[in-house]
Amino acid sequence: MRDKQISRKAVFSLVGLIGLLALIFGGGGHLGLFSKVHLEVIERGPYTIVGLSYKGPYRKIVHRLKTVNAELEASGLANTVKMQCAILYDAPKDVDPKSQQSLVGFIVKNDDLVGEPAKYTIERIGMRKVVVAKIEAHPSVALFRSYPKIKRWAKKNNYDFSVPMLEIYHRNGLVELEVPITR
Repeated sequence: MRDKQISRKAVFSLVGLIGLLALIFGGGGHLGLFSKVHLEVIERGPYTIVGLSYKGPYRKIVHRLKTVNAELEASGLANTVKMQCAILYDAPKDVDPKSQQSLVGFIVKNDDLVGEPAKYTIERIGMRKVVVAKIEAHPSVALFRSYPKIKRWAKKNNYDFSVPMLEIYHRNGLVELEVPITR
């Protein structure tokens, strides 16, 4: 009888371990935890971004995007949207997550801004030299996978980087993080 109890415990433990590993590797793969970050130095811009200001942890930007998207749909601006994005005004490691500031919204065509709701902020980013990190990942994972790699790359290649950074969320799951650089 005791052997059967040990066997059952062993079987349940093994099944639990297999389930946990499947969850970690399956879910982690879906989130982009194991995706490779590709870097490229390029000039990008100009952009016109319409969005709402947000103060709080960058990892919660995804929830804010859903709110902004629904409001843009209701205001009739949704057809002018090129891509979802977020402007990150603070370096993630330099500012307490509760104090991180961003603008969450959409890249739009300049001429489509006529009549936008007054509550939206319009931000224009000019042409600038950036390092772009590209990763196929969930937006809440992309910054935290890309930022450390950009930081190491900048130090190794004698670049300084600054803010604002721009995250662009493509519909196919690709996330691009643009970080301005100077020598």
